[in-house]
Amino acid sequence: MTLPGQSRSANIKDSWKKYLNDNVKTDTVHVTFDNALKQPKTQGRPMERWVSCKIGQYVGGTLAEQIVELWCCTRRDSEGYKCSQLRDTVYELLTDSEDVFKRIPLYRSHPKEEWTVIGQMLIRKEWIIESGESEGEDNTKIRKLTVRTRFASGF
Repeated sequence: MTLPGQSRSANIKDSWKKYLNDNVKTDTVHVTFDNALKQPKTQGRPMERWVSCKIGQYVGGTLAEQIVELWCCTRRDSEGYKCSQLRDTVYELLTDSEDVFKRIPLYRSHPKEEWTVIGQMLIRKEWIIESGESEGEDNTKIRKLTVRTRFASGF
């Protein structure tokens, strides 16, 4: 039996990578994946604002569930203002003021062929849990958004 594309971990992770890189990554904001909370460097210089994405627990079924943690991190931010701004930017990408659900495209990813949309990951505001602001040992300001997504898995 072949695992349906909507249930493939690689497709889910690649879809998040595409969504965050297309919508969050800029010259001043970096996006990392499963890179702990280590401050990223771009062209040898450390970034002061970044979002670290960790793909968490998956629960399969006809309507599957995937937990995703988005860690909004800033350096050189004594009062945490830049961290709050980054959190707001990411939160707005996870919600839709026009609809109950935010829809994020779920792609069938492939290293050499064109990606195709095979479904959508759904998010409701109620499915987003935010931690309070915290600070790492290296003075990194951190705000974590834990997001529960749901999608038809065909499994």
